[in-house]
Amino acid sequence: MLKKQYIKSAFQLFADERKKSSPNTGLSCVQKYKRSLPVGFCHSYPNTVSLKVTADCNLRCKHCYYSGKPAVYNPDNDFSSEDIFKLIDFLVDDLNILSLTLTGGEPFLRQDFTEIICHAKTKNLPLVIQTNGTILTERNIKDLSEILYPKTDIIHISLDGADRESHDSIRGKGAFDKTIKTIKLLRKYNLPVQINSTLNSASAKNLENLFELCDSLKVNRLSISKFHVCHENHKYLDVSLEDTIYCAHKIHKKMKENPHIFAKTKIIDIHDLLKLAEGKKLLDEYLEKHPQKLHEDECLSCHNHNKIVISAKGDIFLCSTYESEDTCLGNLRKTDFYEIWENRLSNPYFQKRDLSTVKCKDCKYIPLCGAGCPASAYKEYGDINYAPAECSYFKEYIRGLNG
Repeated sequence: MLKKQYIKSAFQLFADERKKSSPNTGLSCVQKYKRSLPVGFCHSYPNTVSLKVTADCNLRCKHCYYSGKPAVYNPDNDFSSEDIFKLIDFLVDDLNILSLTLTGGEPFLRQDFTEIICHAKTKNLPLVIQTNGTILTERNIKDLSEILYPKTDIIHISLDGADRESHDSIRGKGAFDKTIKTIKLLRKYNLPVQINSTLNSASAKNLENLFELCDSLKVNRLSISKFHVCHENHKYLDVSLEDTIYCAHKIHKKMKENPHIFAKTKIIDIHDLLKLAEGKKLLDEYLEKHPQKLHEDECLSCHNHNKIVISAKGDIFLCSTYESEDTCLGNLRKTDFYEIWENRLSNPYFQKRDLSTVKCKDCKYIPLCGAGCPASAYKEYGDINYAPAECSYFKEYIRGLNG
C-alpha cells in the first residue's frame, strides 16, 4: 500500500518538472508569434538535429528499441566521412541549425569519429555526443579535450542503474566498470558529462543512489527518464505503478538534498497520478489553485517540428520514439532534403494538432498534459490526435463510445 507522503512527493516532482519546462521561456515566446507562421507549425526548418553516424554497436542492450533485430546494427550503409562532412556543412550553412547531437549505434566505433567532431567544431556548432562509454581510450579522451568547448558541448553517457548489478543486467557483464572508468577519464580532462539513466525494473531498487555516484565522479548533470515498453520482450523491464511512485518520492528527496546536481527527470507523469485516488485529488487541488487554459490554436505537438533525426542510412524522422516506414519523411540518399521537407505535410506526425483536432479536448486535465505524446498516440491508435497509449482516462472514454 502506497503511503500518502510518497504520492504527495511524487506529485511534487511532477509539478516541479512542469514548472521547469513550461513557464515564459522559448517555447511560449514562439507560441506568441505563431499566428504569422503556417497553421499548426512553429518552424519552417528544423534547428536541432540528431545524426546517427553509425548503425553499429558493440553492445546489445536488453531495452534497446532495436533489440531482436540484428540486421539493424549492420554498418554497411553508414555514410562515408566525406558524406558526413558535406551533410554537416549543409545543416549549418543552409539550414542554420543551432545544435547537433552525434549518436549511433555507438559512434566511437567509427575510426573517423574524431575527424567528424573536428569538422562539426569548425562550424562553431554546439555538440552533444551520446555514447555508452565502454570503448573510449585515454587517447580518444585527450583528443576530445582539445576539440570540445566545455561551455557549449557535452558528452552524454548511458548508465542504467547506480550499481554494477543493475547496469550489467541491461548492457552485459563488465559494461558498468568500463563506463565508470571512462567517466573518470573524461572528468580528469575536464570534459563536461551528463549521465543518462532509465527507471526500469532492474534499476528501480536503488536508482536514487545515482546522486551519490554523480558526486563521487564529479558529474553535475543527470537525466532520468522512465522506460517505456516498445516490444513484447521488453515487458519484464516495465516498472509497476507502486515502484514508479516510490522511486519518484526518493528521487525528489535526493534532488532537494543535492541542488548542485542539475537533474532532469521524466519518471512520473499525469497518467500515473490519475490512476491513484490521492494523485487525482492532488491534481484537482493544483488545478483549483492554478487555473489553466490552453489557447485554441496552441500547437500540441511536443517539439513543434523543430527537430529531426537522421539515421545512419539517411532516413529522416521527426521523432526517435517511433521510427517506422510510415513515419519516415524520406531518405537523403535518394531525395534532396528540400524535396523531402516540401512533402512533409503528408507525414502522420505533420498533421495539425491543437484543441480543434485532439480527441480529448474536453478533458479537464488537458492543460496539464497538453494531450500527451503524439508518438505514443500514433503507435496505439494510428492517429496523433488521440491521447497517448498510457492515458487510462481516454481508454475509458473510448470504451464508453463503443458501448
